[in-house]
Amino acid sequence: MEIEGIDRVVIGVKELDRGIEFFSRLLEVDFVEITGPAAAAGGVRFAVNLDKHIELVSPVYPLKDANPPNPKKLARLLDEQGDGALFAVAFKVKSAAEAAADLEKKGIGILKTLELKGVKPFTQSKFTEIFTRDEDTFGVGMAFCEYEAMNKSIGPAVTKARESEAEGVDRVLIAVKDMDKAMAQFSKLFDVDFDEITTGPIKESALARVAIRFDKQ
Repeated sequence: MEIEGIDRVVIGVKELDRGIEFFSRLLEVDFVEITGPAAAAGGVRFAVNLDKHIELVSPVYPLKDANPPNPKKLARLLDEQGDGALFAVAFKVKSAAEAAADLEKKGIGILKTLELKGVKPFTQSKFTEIFTRDEDTFGVGMAFCEYEAMNKSIGPAVTKARESEAEGVDRVLIAVKDMDKAMAQFSKLFDVDFDEITTGPIKESALARVAIRFDKQ
């Protein structure tokens, strides 16, 4: 499958309104809450800023048995970690059908494939998202989505540049127990090679092994 890059980093929060207020102030960006069938069926509230590739999601009580996005798992994670936690990473792909076939070939279980139309602010046409099993991706929630973007910027019009506005997601850090095993699994999953940093200031200051792939973040 051809991965274009990170579509969005999904951050779980206990209270969506508080989360929007905090991350809007911290990152100096605007979020748009998504309503409609996707949110209602999933048992969650969520808001996005597609320009910066960030999604906030919170569970709705009473908790539903919806998997994905699995609000019960989200609620447990937040009980363990506090008001917020990294919940999942969604990757943009050229073709959802090719991604599904490739995932199956690589032994990555698919939980569900979601197909919707006109999911604003993502797209005015078809939106397809494939959710994989966490146990096949080192416990990291992952999704692979295909859609034709309707607009790069989804927030209210900004007429003045913000002094400290975040440019977007630079990279997602995934902690693993076994670096060699993880590099082999993610290299196979994404069809990329990772570069382990063995010299220089990053290596000297790090208390762990570090491997990176910048073009996929």
